[in-house]
Amino acid sequence: MRVLVAQPARATDPSTVDGVVRVLVRTQIYPGMADEFERVYMETDADLADDPASLHRWLLRSATEENVYYIMSDWTSEEGFRAFEAGATHVAHAAKLYPYRSAVRSRRCMWCTA
Repeated sequence: MRVLVAQPARATDPSTVDGVVRVLVRTQIYPGMADEFERVYMETDADLADDPASLHRWLLRSATEENVYYIMSDWTSEEGFRAFEAGATHVAHAAKLYPYRSAVRSRRCMWCTA
C-alpha cells in the first residue's frame, strides 16, 4: 500500500479512545485516472475534517491491485459515522469522487477498535 494522505487524530492518543470505529472502503477507479482521483480526494478531504466524529482519514493505493484504492477512516462512534454518512456533507463529498469509480461497486467494512 502507498499511503497518500493521513490526517492527524483529534484525540491526543487515539489508541486509548474507547469505541473508535474504523471504516474501510475498497474502490476501483477507471484506468488512467489515478492522478486526478488522488488530487480530488485530497482537495475534498477538508469536507471530512470538520466533522466532530471524524478522527483519522487515509487514502491508500494498492500496490498489488491495479486501479484499486482503500479509503480508511476512524470515527468516534458508529453513531457518529452513521450521522455523517446520512448527511449532506457525505453526499457532496462522495459525488466528487463518483466520476472516477469504475462500474465495480465499492465494498465497505466496519469494525470497532475498543
